[in-house]
Amino acid sequence: MVVSDIVSRNKSKVTVYLDGEIAFVLYKGDLHRYGLETGSEIREDAYDEILREVLPKRALDRSCKLLLSKDYTERQIREKLLGDGYPEEVIVKTVERLKKERFLDDTRYAENFIYSCSKKKSRNRLFADLALKGVSREEAEEIYERLLDCGDIDGESETVLKYLKKKHVNPSSLEYEEREKLFASVMRKGFSYDSVKVAMAMLEEE
Repeated sequence: MVVSDIVSRNKSKVTVYLDGEIAFVLYKGDLHRYGLETGSEIREDAYDEILREVLPKRALDRSCKLLLSKDYTERQIREKLLGDGYPEEVIVKTVERLKKERFLDDTRYAENFIYSCSKKKSRNRLFADLALKGVSREEAEEIYERLLDCGDIDGESETVLKYLKKKHVNPSSLEYEEREKLFASVMRKGFSYDSVKVAMAMLEEE
């Protein structure tokens, strides 16, 4: 394979192209270490060492630093590593290692996310946010129902009720148009019609 191009990525890193295609991102010091320059042929032992030793270690270190600061889903870590220029085969192995060591666990992430955000977000909003992070709606719904059954989170109606109480709202004292306006504003937050209806009825009974 021939080094067809070397493009500076930032002050310390470069993107190396082999046979016209992006191969990997290296530190500038690696170029001298492996004798890489535009137009030269990369040695087979150098290529193997980069892909099987150097990049996997760096990808794992990068991932662990990210996960030490906060939790991530598998998709998020994949996107981070892809953005850093790691080859797909390195990313796959890194994610497998992280999952095996339990550093990466989408179920745990979803449980913590739902537990911490269910107090202010609707079911649909929770599921939509998790979907963007790579957790399927089916898995999110299963986790939500399990936490609900265990009493670890409130149902939607209770969440809406707490929201209304925090706003010091008394539905029974509102005119029809004001009531409808309130109803619509809560639903815009993603809460279902039935949840808002039940919450307002509960508040009126108190």
